[in-house]
Amino acid sequence: MQEIPRTLIETLQEYRSFIIAGHIRPDGDALGSTLALGTSLLALGKEVIMVNQEPVPSNLYFMDCDERIRPAASVTHVPDNSVFIAVDTATQQRLG
Repeated sequence: MQEIPRTLIETLQEYRSFIIAGHIRPDGDALGSTLALGTSLLALGKEVIMVNQEPVPSNLYFMDCDERIRPAASVTHVPDNSVFIAVDTATQQRLG
């Protein structure tokens, strides 16, 4: 197993607010990654906004993410000094 980079650990400890987003046309990997990281940060007492450019496909509602992962356009306020984390995507263009 690969070791977690120290800078990532320090960032997760230092900051209070996080925005997590997956790629356009979300699939189970993108939604699962968003939920896993978001839920873990919430358990640590962090403020978390989970978003996606597009709605959760109805065939993935079973993942219990259609209410927890919000459409990006619905986010009207982002706390100052929030850390943005992109999951399951290699390029910025895939975020939408």
